[in-house]
Amino acid sequence: ETIDGPVKLRIQGGTQPGTTVRLRGKGVPHPRGGGRGDHYVRINVVIPRHLSRSQKELLREFEETGS
Repeated sequence: ETIDGPVKLRIQGGTQPGTTVRLRGKGVPHPRGGGRGDHYVRINVVIPRHLSRSQKELLREFEETGS
């Protein structure tokens, strides 16, 4: 959500928690004109507390592949 409303943001694979992404020109307008500032987004990852059996098994398989 920016000051002008929702914006779609594509997150690259492998992005780590705490990463900051800059949205050029999506911030507040400069007080004396001349464009807009940038809007910064910090990536926070929410890890689920409860997983189904199949989800747990997929995570185990992923771990075993060494990826």
